Amino acid sequence: MKQAKAGLLLNNGLTLIEHVYRVLSRICARIVLVGHGQGVPETLKDVTLVKDNYPGCGPIAGLEALLSSQIDTEYLIVPCDLFKINQEVLQWLSRVDARFPVVLKHGDWIEPLVGRYSIDILDLARRQIAQKKMAMHDLVMSANGTLLEVPSEFIPFLANANTPQDLNE
Repeated sequence: MKQAKAGLLLNNGLTLIEHVYRVLSRICARIVLVGHGQGVPETLKDVTLVKDNYPGCGPIAGLEALLSSQIDTEYLIVPCDLFKINQEVLQWLSRVDARFPVVLKHGDWIEPLVGRYSIDILDLARRQIAQKKMAMHDLVMSANGTLLEVPSEFIPFLANANTPQDLNE
């Protein structure tokens, strides 16, 4: 997109990351940003930022950094580009009693970047990074995680922004 997604503006004047932050703040006691921090607006500069321990290794490195941060033992993760995400979807995901990690599934589509992860898979994430296995999908499958079928009414809220045109919906 030629700029950090976190700072892209939505039609309501919020950035992508501000929207996700607001939704998460309604159900989470603490919110942590993971990654490089580019595009994060001044309104969120006081939020804890956890930087990757393995820069350039993608989302699995971000998850590894979060799990190794010792901030908590369980995490609800959401990427910053879910411009339609709402509280209802995340509350549903938060309440499910299932084997960790818990990630969303719809048909053949698996979304490992929206899920719940426990520190119990930290060593597995580190092994996969060391073996250059960077796919989050592989991590979830190796951990025998739960693939949670998404109710059809929640599917529209899981759209992510891959182009500036996506944000005009």
